[in-house]
Amino acid sequence: MKVLSVREPWASLIIEGKKPIELRTWKTRYRGRIMIHRSGKDGGIVGMAELVDIFEIKSKDQFHSLRDKHKAPHAFYKGKIYAWVLKNAKPMKFLPCKGRLGLWALPEDMVIRAG
Repeated sequence: MKVLSVREPWASLIIEGKKPIELRTWKTRYRGRIMIHRSGKDGGIVGMAELVDIFEIKSKDQFHSLRDKHKAPHAFYKGKIYAWVLKNAKPMKFLPCKGRLGLWALPEDMVIRAG
């Protein structure tokens, strides 16, 4: 299972279905279910979503037109930014674990605990 680490409050907004776009400076070919990891001191898996698309944001106007979906009012357009489109987000029982950079794989023993 692939995992994406996200800081708060954005991790919670994703799993509540209020943040359907996550901004990243990189892209992946992967599409499918991902677990959402709340990064920070008390980090852990808090939910899951489907990564259904990724597209490059190509202008300041496009960046600002998506602001209601990416919920990052203080973010600014700075070159290559990718919009990760998330759907069907839902919370799950908190599973403490350390996060990582990038899109990472949950260790097999933790997949079993996550159900």
